[in-house]
Amino acid sequence: MRIQSLYIEPTGKASLFQYKLVVIQALKHERQVYGRAKFEISGLQGGKKTVLRYPGANGRAIVVNFKYFQDIEGKFKLPENFTPSRVKVSVTTRGRNGKTIDREYNWPRGDRA
Repeated sequence: MRIQSLYIEPTGKASLFQYKLVVIQALKHERQVYGRAKFEISGLQGGKKTVLRYPGANGRAIVVNFKYFQDIEGKFKLPENFTPSRVKVSVTTRGRNGKTIDREYNWPRGDRA
């Protein structure tokens, strides 16, 4: 399994962003992949380094469930006094051979990551 790409775009509403995460199985397509994805967004809040987690403890999980690839789309809201700089995506698969893969991106400047 591999994180193929991540796009983050502003929605036009204050501090609300939409994302599109693409995950793929690069070589073998014999089994269905099940798991969860999460984001850690690093930046400054009130002049201090801060890491925000999405989804939060009470948020709905980002479900991964695919055989070849999956486009996962959603939205998240950042605090108005938060300036993001990086985003880390983690996808954790379940099962006896479960593993976590991570990929980090600079926060997009302009329209796309």
